Amino acid sequence: RLFGLDAPDIETARVLELGCGNGLNLISQAYSLPKASFLGVDLAKTHIDFAVDSARELGLSNVEFKQCDLMEMTLEEFGRFDYIIAHGLISWIPEIVREKTFLIYEEMLTEKGVGYISYNTYPGWHYRQMVRGIARIHTRNAENPHEKFETARDFIKMLTENTSESVYKSIIADELNDYHSYHESVIYHDNLAEINEPYYFYEFAEKLNAHDLQFLAESQIFSMSTFNYPPEPKKLIGSMEDKIWREQYIDFFTGRPFRQTLFCLKDIKLNHNPKFSVLDKFYFAAPIKTVSETLEFVTERPEKFVGLKDKEIEITHPLTKAALYCLGEIWGDAILLDELLQKARKFLEEFGYSAENPQKETDIAKNNFLKIVLNNELTEIHSYRENISTKLSNKPKLNKLARLQLKKDNKISAAYGRVIKLENPILKEILKMLDGNKTRKDLHEHLEKFVAMNIEPEGREIFSAKLSDDIEKRLTDFARAGLFVG
Repeated sequence: RLFGLDAPDIETARVLELGCGNGLNLISQAYSLPKASFLGVDLAKTHIDFAVDSARELGLSNVEFKQCDLMEMTLEEFGRFDYIIAHGLISWIPEIVREKTFLIYEEMLTEKGVGYISYNTYPGWHYRQMVRGIARIHTRNAENPHEKFETARDFIKMLTENTSESVYKSIIADELNDYHSYHESVIYHDNLAEINEPYYFYEFAEKLNAHDLQFLAESQIFSMSTFNYPPEPKKLIGSMEDKIWREQYIDFFTGRPFRQTLFCLKDIKLNHNPKFSVLDKFYFAAPIKTVSETLEFVTERPEKFVGLKDKEIEITHPLTKAALYCLGEIWGDAILLDELLQKARKFLEEFGYSAENPQKETDIAKNNFLKIVLNNELTEIHSYRENISTKLSNKPKLNKLARLQLKKDNKISAAYGRVIKLENPILKEILKMLDGNKTRKDLHEHLEKFVAMNIEPEGREIFSAKLSDDIEKRLTDFARAGLFVG
């Protein structure tokens, strides 16, 4: 919608996922969008059985899973879909199946539907492909995925430790970090599987074109921007009228190894240079905080704001500063831009501020927000507002989806597609306790016992000292993520 496509309403859309795996991606969407319908297909019976059981456990009637070979899918049997997803699929299947996958998008997308495909890309994957080749050769006699993973990891570690300082060593060390950062099933699929075919972006675009499809955007909009580039590459890429080659050269300068691309039918007219008025359609959300403790809203003194991943932005415009502050205050929820600017204007009035030309000031603020959306990842924009509660009760109760994922996955799906990674045992233990019957005191007493039994002696004192504050912060974060019932 940002680029002129009147995409189907997600709240009532029909969605297909190719290679849906364990189904938890679609299940999380089906849970939060009860009027939409979802279908996941996968070749592996174990995946489909897991997905069916999970959907049944949640009592979901708007999601279905089928064990299916993509080569056998037809328009007559499956019909058309508003959104089609293929995540972690296209680079890891034979060429004949890749062609069939693109044909599914061509035939089964509705008139204004949107396709999503993630895939490995050059030039970034040239480095990874080198280490992948080494790992596959070294593990050629390994008999199962677990053995292959451990053998590859240990050998890459040995290479890192016994290679002289060079570009080669840094590349190997980067790959070793992945082996420590991701689950072994992810590494086996992404790095060690028999098939792995990256694309240059222009090659992927040619595939789309051959199937009457066209590039729409990257799912991370800011990755299409050259806003923070040095002058020379910014000028070079800016001089290119063809958006495909612009994207290709962005990959050259970033060394991007992976893309998550959105596309639509070729005959739709798009506008990749939107005006700020397009933002009136969207709900905004952002976990933004101010850097300074002594804020100055009513003058043009620069103020810094920081968001996720410690990304910063500096703003001088009073209404924009106030709007970002107000947006951070309601984090967890989303708000239309016009409503946000009205809230910000009232906030400024409390400081005695009055704009000489309110309409001009509003236009400047909207233009600033457009620049923020296009050029960095500080804010989220959404086409709908989820019906969630972000309030924290005295006895919080985790919703059914979160409770299921706590048992079956290493992450939890929150509102608006956000994800909470279960990165430590204390975090998981807090979540397990949130059954609607426990007070803060109950949580604190239980976690003190848990820390005493599960944390090494030298770390217990540190954990215990900050336990109350940590519990409160975690509960607030969970509430803002929309994880609680009522």
